[in-house]
Amino acid sequence: MTSGHSHLNRKFRQLTGMTPKAYRVD
Repeated sequence: MTSGHSHLNRKFRQLTGMTPKAYRVD
């Protein structure tokens, strides 16, 4: 689960419009 992490991060950022720190609970 590290291949499309960057991709998801970018998508989430556009969808949520927030920083990766908001939904990054890794």
